[in-house]
Amino acid sequence: MNILDEFLNEHQITRYRLSKITGISNQLLLQYTKKALEEYPVWLLRALAAATNQTIEEVLNKLEILETEKHQLYGIRSFLEKYNCSFPQEEWMLYRALYLVEGLNMDLEEMKFDRFEKEEHANIEKDVQEAVSNAVSTIDMIRRKKLKGHFKN
Repeated sequence: MNILDEFLNEHQITRYRLSKITGISNQLLLQYTKKALEEYPVWLLRALAAATNQTIEEVLNKLEILETEKHQLYGIRSFLEKYNCSFPQEEWMLYRALYLVEGLNMDLEEMKFDRFEKEEHANIEKDVQEAVSNAVSTIDMIRRKKLKGHFKN
């Protein structure tokens, strides 16, 4: 399911009902079920906020969380699934870091955890969580270096 319909389902609102509440055509809303969050216009966020009695910030935050759950996170999602782990806070931070790097037009590749796979782990869940946190720190460091001009376009 797409993030728009998931968001609406959590608030027991159908697209048809949202259309009636806001005056936005159901056909137009249908188009946004096929788009990424970055393509959602402000008017749609305002309509969702009004229909759910939330602020635009609350709506955007929830939509980001829903999108994060679907994002493959450049290989980290499969890494987490391999070890049957989920860390929503770290995944959201990773998603935000990746989104900011993508905004700088930097090419991103799938992340590999070869060294991690070769190491011994007494507490795999704790070690996986630390690996994800380290990935967030590394991506943020790369973003800061790009902003300071250390990388060419």
